[in-house]
Amino acid sequence: MNIKTFKDGERLVIVVEGLTTFPTDESLLKGLLSGISDGDVEAYPEADAIPLPVAEEEPCIIVGTSFYAGPLDGALPLIDSVKKELELLSSLGDNAELYLRYKFSKLDADAYASKLSVQQKEKFFETYGKYLPAPLLEEKDVKKVIEYYSEC
Repeated sequence: MNIKTFKDGERLVIVVEGLTTFPTDESLLKGLLSGISDGDVEAYPEADAIPLPVAEEEPCIIVGTSFYAGPLDGALPLIDSVKKELELLSSLGDNAELYLRYKFSKLDADAYASKLSVQQKEKFFETYGKYLPAPLLEEKDVKKVIEYYSEC
């Protein structure tokens, strides 16, 4: 027989493994709680465990930068300079795609790409290149990069 206990708030949970016969709930509780409780002991009938549905959520990414530490969502509104953006991207590492999706999903790919000069396009790939998938980096097409992250 193996007995395990743990606290759950104001509850004491007792797990007994390896039993072949089971005492009644009331007799078991009266014996266990005789030194703890002054009042009557109440036993509840057995209940079937009902599985709870698990809601899938976006993973919570924690970032640490000089201007913010906490969940990624909290850092997004604080990005007001290229310096902060680069620091956040560096902090995210392999998860940088989450930020790029956020940033580029707000942009009109045609309008943004058509306004950039050749030097600005080079700077774009210099800034974001190490976080982009290889095929997008090879093409050097700003519009395709923005469309890619807008569709994710």
